[in-house]
Amino acid sequence: SSAPTALAGGDGNGTVFNMSMAEFLLNHSRVTYCDDALVANWSCLVCTNSTAMAGFQPYLVTGENKRHVFAYVGYSPERDMVISVFRGTMYLINWIQDLEYYKMDSRYGECGEDPSNLGATKCMVHSGFYDDWLSVRDQVLIANRKALHDHPTASVSVTGHSLGGALAAFGALEISLMLQRTDVGCYTFGEPRVGNKYFAHFWSTWVPQGIRVVHRDDIVPHLPPRGNTVMLLTDFHHTRTEVWQTDDENFTTCDGSGEDPKCSDSIPQWDRSIEAHLWYLGRLMRCV
Repeated sequence: SSAPTALAGGDGNGTVFNMSMAEFLLNHSRVTYCDDALVANWSCLVCTNSTAMAGFQPYLVTGENKRHVFAYVGYSPERDMVISVFRGTMYLINWIQDLEYYKMDSRYGECGEDPSNLGATKCMVHSGFYDDWLSVRDQVLIANRKALHDHPTASVSVTGHSLGGALAAFGALEISLMLQRTDVGCYTFGEPRVGNKYFAHFWSTWVPQGIRVVHRDDIVPHLPPRGNTVMLLTDFHHTRTEVWQTDDENFTTCDGSGEDPKCSDSIPQWDRSIEAHLWYLGRLMRCV
């Protein structure tokens, strides 16, 4: 596929959207929709159909657990990169309906204390997504340590589509905290909102180069919905930086707010689609 012709805008933080990196990590996100066994022995179609993908060395393939979470971690010799990848949901319609109902929990003590709620931190996150992340957290962090021990010069990236994007957000943050590094790459595709504005700010401090690709009128990045209250603690807010894919050729790097009114937030509620969620960078987000 030809490279996109236009990349407008900018987030004011110097975050750079790299198309070849986006396509590479998108293919890794697509791999998660393949059969667990084909991922484990790296024989799936997406795994083997390009040089960039073919040499990948899996360190961890979790298999789907009780919470239906699936992740893998491995090393790409082609890019000298350790990559953690999370599967999106297979039950899209049910999941989208469930996203309307949620609970938030206070997490990440490093975020600072909420003066109005003694002992709680200001960072609130979606409890379902966070519990999903916790179900693979230790395995993912250990696999990253092991892969980096074997490949100390490697860069580190995290990716995922849909629910996998939400898990990738927690993964990127906690790998960054574990390594005490702020150069972990994170590209997500169709990621829902995972926390409040304090969390979004905390996240972006640790993952300043994070990229959240939103395809056209994809409904999922608008869920859970934002409240119209000034209650920042319990109001969902995206992390930066959104890159809005308006069609196959045009990508806009949005402002650094996480909720740029000129980007996908400009699409009216009644115009948002599930179909756009299934296609990113011109590829179907399935094992094909």
